[in-house]
Amino acid sequence: MMEQERFGSFSLEKLFAMNDLSQVGAVYNRECFIISCDPGKEIELFKYPCKINAFILVICSEGEISLTCNLNSCEIKKNTLFFCHSGAIIQLKSYTACQLQVIILEEEFLKNLNIDVKRILPYYPYMQEMVLIDLSQDESTFIKDLLDKAALEIVHSSAKPYYHDMVKALIHSLAYKILNIFIDFFLAQLSANRMSLNHGEEYFKMFISLLMQHYKSERSVGFYASKLNLTPKYLTTLIKKVSGRSAADWIDEYVVLEAKALLKYSDMSIQQIAYYLNFSDQSFFGKYFKKQAGVSPTVYKMQK
Repeated sequence: MMEQERFGSFSLEKLFAMNDLSQVGAVYNRECFIISCDPGKEIELFKYPCKINAFILVICSEGEISLTCNLNSCEIKKNTLFFCHSGAIIQLKSYTACQLQVIILEEEFLKNLNIDVKRILPYYPYMQEMVLIDLSQDESTFIKDLLDKAALEIVHSSAKPYYHDMVKALIHSLAYKILNIFIDFFLAQLSANRMSLNHGEEYFKMFISLLMQHYKSERSVGFYASKLNLTPKYLTTLIKKVSGRSAADWIDEYVVLEAKALLKYSDMSIQQIAYYLNFSDQSFFGKYFKKQAGVSPTVYKMQK
């Protein structure tokens, strides 16, 4: 019994190696897994405490399921959205006859989709634990339909010339729909005073607000620290404690997200983008971008 209940930690790749998940769901590039299931019949993965190093989104369309996420109890009912961050510890406790739509996504896969997350970042502190949101019937149906369509494309269209474009477009649409729902939910909770921030989270929110205003021209931690009347070292400590990432990491993330969007979707040349983002020249921008993104701006611009 002790061996069975021992805590397990999995990457999505390891999960695929342990189970033939293609028999129960749709697997895309071994980085994305979509399943529509009755948890009692299809998968027993979460019967014991388990940590998957990937983002998990669950929509319940029928019935009810009870689980714990990082030891916090959670009841997922009909038309409820459940989200948990990569690395959360999940254990299934009980369920009635229910139907779930589940998508599990590697963090790297999401990064490569180049989703514009800048507007959700002020709410990042609230997303460190699980998120549980009651959906309208229309919202639930919309998300379920997108997941079903993405799964069908993954399973049946892999030989089609626009296979990857279709799958990524559907997951893009899903991501932006979810982000809109998250923002509406967090704004409603904040206006009703149901959520509060601690000292570090308040500074994180102010830092992100400043970053959204100045990231195109300011990449120094010192600049943001001075605006908040903090030392750079203390600001870095606060941001790291709240988000798990340094202030410099967040600055780089914002700059690179903007650069990626401009490289893919604007008519600006690489030199124009470099100047727009306040780099002294194209060469310096190229080195910076390659360090952060792993490829040069030219190669990224040409990638399909």
